Amino acid sequence: MKVAGMSRNTPPRFFVDPSSIFGNKVILTGDVLKHAMSQRLKRGEIFHALPEMVYDKNIVNETIELLGVRVESVNKTQLIGQVIETRQVTIPPYELHLYPAVLKGDKLDLVVEKATELGCASITPMVAARCIPRLDEGKKESRIQRWMKVAKSAAEQSGRMYIPRINEIVTFREVIQNRVLGKAVLALERREMCVSISEAVGCALEVSVLIGPEGGFELYEIEEAVEAGLCPVTLGPYILRAETASIAACAIIMEHMSKGHMAKEYIS
Repeated sequence: MKVAGMSRNTPPRFFVDPSSIFGNKVILTGDVLKHAMSQRLKRGEIFHALPEMVYDKNIVNETIELLGVRVESVNKTQLIGQVIETRQVTIPPYELHLYPAVLKGDKLDLVVEKATELGCASITPMVAARCIPRLDEGKKESRIQRWMKVAKSAAEQSGRMYIPRINEIVTFREVIQNRVLGKAVLALERREMCVSISEAVGCALEVSVLIGPEGGFELYEIEEAVEAGLCPVTLGPYILRAETASIAACAIIMEHMSKGHMAKEYIS
């Protein structure tokens, strides 16, 4: 059964350089064109375009233009589309900042991808005591570049209005010594010393969450974090892998903040 007003597929979304928009025309070249070609876009088909933005504090609650574009022509060098619709979209006012420990292999690629899909505003990879990878400066830079590409692709796929910021790799101590943004929580498997995320976050619209490496945080790290004002939280009754913990924390916190925001709007 076909539902009125519903298209068969959701149009693909691309972040574009503002210089690619000329009045009612959008021209895709370079990497964006390659992405469009991978979607097999043809003449007459629709896609969405919006200016490429990376998270900063100034874009929260901002209204941006989402363009509906119909493909006029496409070849190996460029795609030309005509703007057929302009929609004003407001960026949600709640922000989640994820601090995941650096993990073995490509596990953090998965974390970046899923945290982006779930709505993280920024991701700051963190080196804790039990982290196994020890990255030199060259490897750090190449990893950050890779994570930025993963985040951009995931933001387009999931319909995000902006790309989360991927920050430089920092140490655990640097994180807790420098004031993290919003309400700061520390995910732990030791439930006896934790509260629930809803209790810890409350009505906060900006939250930072720290996730430990394989094997978790050292006891002295937990003590330092608590002394610095971070609140230990539980992610449930089971022991999660480090990458699963990041994804679960993002899902739980974003759901809590979005529900709280909707409740405030309803009351007001």
